[in-house]
Amino acid sequence: MKTEEKKDYGQATLGYGTPNEHKLDIVEFIKADFIDNRLISVVKLENENFILSIENPESSGRAPKQLMLLSKESTIGLVSTLLLYFNKSVGKEGFQKLVEESVARNEINYSMSDNLKKDDNE
Repeated sequence: MKTEEKKDYGQATLGYGTPNEHKLDIVEFIKADFIDNRLISVVKLENENFILSIENPESSGRAPKQLMLLSKESTIGLVSTLLLYFNKSVGKEGFQKLVEESVARNEINYSMSDNLKKDDNE
């Protein structure tokens, strides 16, 4: 049996500056870098919770950083609700097409932890 070497993707500090402050290992992540310098991240922690993060450049006029710490169930609920919304508003094929067009125009560059990368032949 092949054992997978555990990579170090860093840690997240939860409850920063409070008596409950603690660190958890990051076990997986996906990042989407947008052409306008936005960064959207999905980070899975060792306790199965997720951090959803949006970082905007100061020049955007939007909040510089927004974070959500969610359980796996809440993350699934949020994502499924967003997908349902877009599937109803632009159609399933329409939503997929919007994503594919953005990637084709090099508006989004995705990166991810090695453990999420799969060989195309698998």
